Amino acid sequence: MTKSVYRHKMSTELTDQIRGFAQIHRFSPYQDIKDAWTSFLTNEIVAKLVNEDLLVLQEQGYEGNHTRKLFVSMRYYYMKVTPEKKERKKYEKNNTPASNIDIDRIREFTANASVAVKPGLLWQAFVEKWPEYEGAKIVHKAFVNKLQYMKKLQKVA
Repeated sequence: MTKSVYRHKMSTELTDQIRGFAQIHRFSPYQDIKDAWTSFLTNEIVAKLVNEDLLVLQEQGYEGNHTRKLFVSMRYYYMKVTPEKKERKKYEKNNTPASNIDIDRIREFTANASVAVKPGLLWQAFVEKWPEYEGAKIVHKAFVNKLQYMKKLQKVA
């Protein structure tokens, strides 16, 4: 009766050899990888490591095709192309909120503004009335937030 071997940890030397092979042939076509694999197994050092690994597996009761198992595991574990992880952009909190004067001007302007108009058009009209706010990101953000709040109130009512 054959014994199933589900998990087997290869020696680090054999793992390093297989990892190196996989890195070299990572983007090669399948048939080229198979041809290179057969020549890889004939290498003196690799053949010795594979035989040692096979002996360990046979002691555990494994009777399958060892070289095929190594080939499949090499393709599965070491040839995967993992995408590079992108660094997340760090959020920069703005520590200088809009002043009370700015907020009062926004309230004054939005008091008789229609919420149905696009926020970009309202912002242009606001900047025409007070040109010093051209390019002021903080005031623009407060302005858009006020418009969103007004839309929310209109939906509730």
